[in-house]
Amino acid sequence: MEWELIPDERDALARASVTGQRAADWIRSLAVLQDDEDNQRVLEQYASAVEQVLRHEINPGGDGELVEELRYTLDAYVLLGSVQTARRPQLSAAERVALLAVGYTALSAPRAVLNNLTDLVPLSEAIDQALAISAAGQPPTRRVLPDFAHGSYGRSIPVTVKEAQ
Repeated sequence: MEWELIPDERDALARASVTGQRAADWIRSLAVLQDDEDNQRVLEQYASAVEQVLRHEINPGGDGELVEELRYTLDAYVLLGSVQTARRPQLSAAERVALLAVGYTALSAPRAVLNNLTDLVPLSEAIDQALAISAAGQPPTRRVLPDFAHGSYGRSIPVTVKEAQ
């Protein structure tokens, strides 16, 4: 059945898609910073799941459910890293909290089809806020800021931070 969308719903779906790509790029930028290849892979899988959910799994007229594999991938175990290694991913506190916020918000997004697709806008805003908080919590040498000109969080940009007097 073809689902008729109003402009606000189309805009909300587009916003979720862009946010999903931006969040996935940010998570991939964390993956490349890992010394452990198994932890890199876990973060890559998490990024792919976020991208899949926010860009492809929000189906107007659908049931709002996700396949088990995506639900399994987007859980808090991303913070523990790979079961193949005893090492945890090297993440700051802000990055850990942002990963959880992104994952759990992405898990909620497909259910917007059951209520109101425009609910995707505040969910997308929450993800963007989590990414901004994570970037703000990084020292200048590790900070990954949004590159809005290219729609990506994948560039590390040195930033000088002045302490409040």
